[in-house]
Amino acid sequence: MAGLLGITGTRAQSVTDQIERLAARSGGIDPADPGFVAIARGAGVTPQRPASALDRVKRDTAQG
Repeated sequence: MAGLLGITGTRAQSVTDQIERLAARSGGIDPADPGFVAIARGAGVTPQRPASALDRVKRDTAQG
């Protein structure tokens, strides 16, 4: 995630943790959700970047 977003590993972990908590509360990940937008903006990126990064990480993990 850090490399995909261009942020530090510590910051990427924080973003991931926040997104996971949001997803648990809302039942999924929606890049248009105000909470998701706030998390992305807090990391200094657009909401599309972490959404794309998460998709890529999931894809890469599935391919093993």
